[in-house]
Amino acid sequence: MTSLLIAVLLLTFPAPSLNLPPRLPTAATGREFARSILDLPLKEREEKILAEVLAGNVPQFLCTFVTVAITKGNLTASFDVAPDYLAVGSDEDYVLMPLTPQTAQMIADRLDCTLPTPRMVDAIRASATLKMTPRPIAPCLR
Repeated sequence: MTSLLIAVLLLTFPAPSLNLPPRLPTAATGREFARSILDLPLKEREEKILAEVLAGNVPQFLCTFVTVAITKGNLTASFDVAPDYLAVGSDEDYVLMPLTPQTAQMIADRLDCTLPTPRMVDAIRASATLKMTPRPIAPCLR
């Protein structure tokens, strides 16, 4: 009986989410933000991306996590992930944000998150309902 009660209680908790302030109505759209950082040197660009994300200028759909499971043999582990890559802007107008590893780690640290390992990335892709062909972005080292 206790295990059933615990399972029912677990189902009533809300899904984990990013701990960000609400996105302001005056926040830049994805296009506006992309234009504003287009010609910036790398360090300044990364600082602006960090500031926008931490200010909550992130599409709402990215803020609620989804659960992904990894199974090996008879062992299963699960973890919660954002439903897509980090983006800046609104649900209607956003831009995916390539980041340096240092900025990605700073954002993860501030949001109490962990960057995924290669095995986690493989599990995330395997469980994705939509799989797009990867299109790597060349590094911008200005």
